[in-house]
Amino acid sequence: MLRSLKLILAMVLFINLGCSTDSPDSTPSNPTENPSSSENPSNPPLTGTSVKTSEIINIEVNINLNSDEYQGTFGSRDVNLVKVDENHLMVMVPSDMEEGISTLKVSGLDIEKHYDISQLRLNSSESVTFEELLTVATGEISGFDVSPESQYVSGYWSELKKAFDDASSEEQFQAAAFYQANKEMIDGLLRDDYTRQSESEMALLRKHGIAVAALGIGVGMAVAGFPNPIIMGIGAAVAITAWFKAKDYLDHLANLAIKKVNVVINDLDSDLSRQAVSRLEFTHEVGETLNFAIKQRSLNSQDQDSGNENIQTFFKDLNLFNSFVTRLNKAIRYINENVFLSDKDEVDEGELGESPIETVTAGMEIYEKMEFSVGSDKVEIAEISFDGGLKLKLKIKDVDNLSQDYIDTELNYSYSDDFNDLSGFFEIRVNKETANYKLQIGKYEGYSNPVVIHTLENGDDLTLPNYMTHLVRLTLDDVPVLVGNGSETGWTGSDVIGYYPESNEDINIENYGITVYDATNNKEVTISVNLTLKNYGYNRFVNNSITIDYGSHGEAEGKPKNIFFYPDGTYKYVSNDGSSSHDGTYNFVGIHSSASNIQCQEYQTTDFINSVIQLSGGSDSYYRYRYPKYIMLYEDGTLHTRQSANCQNRPFTWHLY
Repeated sequence: MLRSLKLILAMVLFINLGCSTDSPDSTPSNPTENPSSSENPSNPPLTGTSVKTSEIINIEVNINLNSDEYQGTFGSRDVNLVKVDENHLMVMVPSDMEEGISTLKVSGLDIEKHYDISQLRLNSSESVTFEELLTVATGEISGFDVSPESQYVSGYWSELKKAFDDASSEEQFQAAAFYQANKEMIDGLLRDDYTRQSESEMALLRKHGIAVAALGIGVGMAVAGFPNPIIMGIGAAVAITAWFKAKDYLDHLANLAIKKVNVVINDLDSDLSRQAVSRLEFTHEVGETLNFAIKQRSLNSQDQDSGNENIQTFFKDLNLFNSFVTRLNKAIRYINENVFLSDKDEVDEGELGESPIETVTAGMEIYEKMEFSVGSDKVEIAEISFDGGLKLKLKIKDVDNLSQDYIDTELNYSYSDDFNDLSGFFEIRVNKETANYKLQIGKYEGYSNPVVIHTLENGDDLTLPNYMTHLVRLTLDDVPVLVGNGSETGWTGSDVIGYYPESNEDINIENYGITVYDATNNKEVTISVNLTLKNYGYNRFVNNSITIDYGSHGEAEGKPKNIFFYPDGTYKYVSNDGSSSHDGTYNFVGIHSSASNIQCQEYQTTDFINSVIQLSGGSDSYYRYRYPKYIMLYEDGTLHTRQSANCQNRPFTWHLY
């Protein structure tokens, strides 16, 4: 499980990064006796934790801190203690503090701690020591992506360098001593392994929490450094660097579709409560390959009430981040007015954007985090696996003694990852025997009833023109059933079969499901075929031209115009003599009936329609210098409109070549 923010603050940043830390009942390290006290047996000797001047001390308390700052005394001096989080305070040992045992008291919090103070001496000059800090900072910033935010961070450190150069010698010494005394902590805050490429969601969450903690410590240093302006600037610069990292982690997390909201099988959403309206159908010991998807979104404010520990941590860190930003901006305003004498922008809080739900195809990664079961004790899962889809075979346990033709039950599932615990179910029907359905595809021959051109069972091969509707019907035990809305014709229009044409290449699809509604038995039936789709329309129209002429009673006028079709969905219409032209758009429409209704009784075709395009600005009626609304490509390669050249009883006709 993710470590709490308190543990990150207390252990990772303060203890591991070299800051002196006192817990409520801690035993002083390196205790030193007070010589004057040891001479008097009635007075026990005072001992204290060893610290140096300018060093930051972290104090853990047993109560929740309600104020950002607290007043206390350190020996004979008045000091400010700064809240880091609800259980931690920060105080800096004054740079000119007397050596020896001194007591820190905060009466309102019942704090009384003893420290053995020694004077810090610089290892190098003030400028060399400060340059070491800048080297660490610029080395870290150089790894940031170039952005206005990273340039802001870099610019802030440049302003700090200028302020240091202009500071008094005393201020420079105190700032250099502050960095040397807390070098391990400050360097650790700046060098916190800032990477997010190829990181898991949990790793990003952990790094975000650490960066937020570093932001809080930097803010604390900025406040604790008062009144030295350079120390305040160091704290603010460390905080701004941590802000950049925390904000970047936050924005990245906020854009991830972490929250899973539903599971989809064969385009059917699962039910998250017991109010099912649709079902999946299975047959005893017949394996099915099911389309498998998941609905997901990014986190939003409503997720604050989630029972998931990691989502709670995310929002806790977000709220803490924003509270630190408020305090950081207060420090930035003060430093602008009193140190930089400039107008540096304040930093932004974190926020969550919109979180629309997206449906994505589920892969093995999702499947491995799911468990499935069947609600009825009469049915069991015989086989389940994932290979390009959810492969599932169900078995009726005592099928020979089943008194009815099917069992209605539920397929239950659960999904669990670091951020989700989702469960639901699909209503299912497990049939005792396979229903003997067949799919038939037909075509009109003139104005007669459709004739059957394909009869198909599961697993058959089928070749069709891409992106077209077709006349379809079902037979059960070789007897046609009512389909669609139950029309007495026995036929209905299918959904568009295939995909919008984007090239002239064939498309091959295994197990393509064509679904037709059986109105007789009130159920959807899907026949899966191995489908080859031919892009006849793209091959004929795109990057090609057609010639259109007007006519009357089947006779062309002799004034042809050309239309050229571009791949981007536009066309250019030019008269043969170049005297007129027009630009427009076209699209493949995939429709069958309205486009192909040739308006004359005497012209009948037995050909199959391979493609239909619709032209913007086209008309079903005759207008000189216009063009038809629909153009149909027939199986024999001829082109037609609703007013075909063969309609000799029409006062106007279109002639296409």
